[in-house]
Order: sequence, then structure tokens, then C-alpha cells
Amino acid sequence: MKSCHADADMSDIRVDFDHVESGDYKDTVYSPSQDTFLFADALLLDLDHITNSDIAVALEIGQGNTSIVSHVCFRCGSGYISAYLLKLLAESCKHNGEQRSEVTTNKARNAVKTSAADNTGSCCANPLPFVLTIDINPSANAATMDTMRRNGVEGNADTATTDMFTSLCKRRSKALVDLVMFNPPYVPSGSNDIAPDDIDKAWNGGFMGREVTDRFITSVGVGDHRSFHTPMQMQDYLSPDGTVYLVR
Repeated sequence: MKSCHADADMSDIRVDFDHVESGDYKDTVYSPSQDTFLFADALLLDLDHITNSDIAVALEIGQGNTSIVSHVCFRCGSGYISAYLLKLLAESCKHNGEQRSEVTTNKARNAVKTSAADNTGSCCANPLPFVLTIDINPSANAATMDTMRRNGVEGNADTATTDMFTSLCKRRSKALVDLVMFNPPYVPSGSNDIAPDDIDKAWNGGFMGREVTDRFITSVGVGDHRSFHTPMQMQDYLSPDGTVYLVR
């Protein structure tokens, strides 16, 4: 397959997130840190796979653990990873002298597949994916859209205030969602520990730091899990050829 970035250096892509480190978002939204940048590096390293995939919709989960005690634990997201993905894909095509078309999200009308068929051999045959970011924290969703606007990719993204996959229809998600990204909270805490503020909640991973991660794996249905018995159960919210990026 043709590499979209064979002759391009994508390592200098920057995401503007200054607004998250001050003002209204400083104490309520998880600011990009080393784990965030590690996630972005993984996307860069896997760029060939991403650009050669027929991605219509990408989903970023910004989610905490609603099962620890009875309180909501936010995984407050800034939208950095989604903004980085969109800028990375746009830049990869720019370096190849091609311009991706405006985002289209209606896979049901085969818009993406038709475009690909008419542009065989072009690494930019498919338009930029539409990115839906999900967070249970409204402040995180507001910060995410500000991040998208500051980086010029707001036309390719939207947010939803919900708990992980709760509001998604499995059937429609499996037809549309080709990429899922999740950077879960991972700091171990007791099941009875209540984080004092939103920033602390962003780190709270529950027992052994695994409660949120395990819930995600069980929900999306990807990976080695004893409850999965048939291929039909393996991917509840992801297309058959979809990809999951997860920090563990």
C-alpha cells in the first residue's frame, strides 16, 4: 500500500491547548500530559495503518468511573488526541500534494467508499474522518470544542456528554465507528476513595488502577475476555475491521 507520509516529517505537528492550562478549565479539565503525548506518538507510528483504513468515524472516549462508590469520576479530556489525529491526517496529505475533501460522515450512503473507488491509488482518497468525543464532564466537552476551534478542525468534530458507550446504538456504531481511542485514568485507589475535586477524579482508576480500563474492554468487546464466546460478541461498538487504541 502507498504510504501517505513516506517523504514527510510529521513529528513537528503541534496542538494548541494553552486554554486548558488556565482560566475556567484549569481546575476542571485534564490537561495533556506525558500519557497524552505517548498516545499521540502511537498514532504517528501507526499512520500507515490509519491512512490506509476506511475510517468514516473516529470515537474518543474521555471517561471516568461511575461505578466507584456512587459518585461520578471524570476523565476530563481536552480534545488533544482527537485534534492531533485530524491535524496528522490533514498534514500527511498536504505533504503529498493532495487535499482531503471536507469531512463526510454518512457511511450509510456509501459516500466514503464511493470516493475511495473513484480515487484508487491515492493515499488521500478518503476524506478526513469525523471525530466524536465523549466525556461525562460538560467542561471537558466545552474545552474539547475550544481545542478543535483553536486548531482549525472544528468542522470535523463534535462532542457528546454521556457515560462511555451508554448513549450509543450498537448497530449503528458497528456500521460507522472504525476507530476508538481511549486514554483511561490509571492511578490505583480504593473502591471507597472519593476524589476531592475534578482533577483528582481524572486520575482515579479504582482498584489496581484497572476499574475503568476493564469496564471499557468489556463494553467495547475487544480483547481476550472470558465473557466473549462468539465473534458476534467480540466488537459491540466497532466496525468489523475497526481499530482500538488504548493506553494500558
